[in-house]
Amino acid sequence: MPRESIWILFADGGRAFALANTEASNKFEPVSDFRFEGFHGRDADFGSDRPVHTHALSGRTAGSTSSEAGKLVRIEHRKFLRQVIEAADKRHRDGAFQHLALVAPARALGDLRVALPNALAESVILEVVADYTKMPPHEIGPKILRLLRPRPA
Repeated sequence: MPRESIWILFADGGRAFALANTEASNKFEPVSDFRFEGFHGRDADFGSDRPVHTHALSGRTAGSTSSEAGKLVRIEHRKFLRQVIEAADKRHRDGAFQHLALVAPARALGDLRVALPNALAESVILEVVADYTKMPPHEIGPKILRLLRPRPA
């Protein structure tokens, strides 16, 4: 039987980490060797910095943005989330955990679902639409533990 039975994977487009509980404890602790940081370059590196404002003769200003730049950012986020899922799948196959809970913003959660291999997808017990990647892990654990507890009928 694995040492950790439940992992909670927190992710957004550029940051991911996991908390795990041990069977002997109801506390969730950070998984020390499962922390990822994606590309945190400037928006200009993707060509998606603030829109250029142009002034017309009428005195109005108009913004100009490139939808291609936004697509590049999304592609980078998806690539990052696929790498996170590949690492989680490897740990699942190695027996590090039995069940997985996913916590991510809506768009990232959708990208995580698409990247899940079948065996790992079957282990998912909870999906939460939220962004906790910037919160300290000791504050997150109790909030998620309440969600994982079975509710009285």
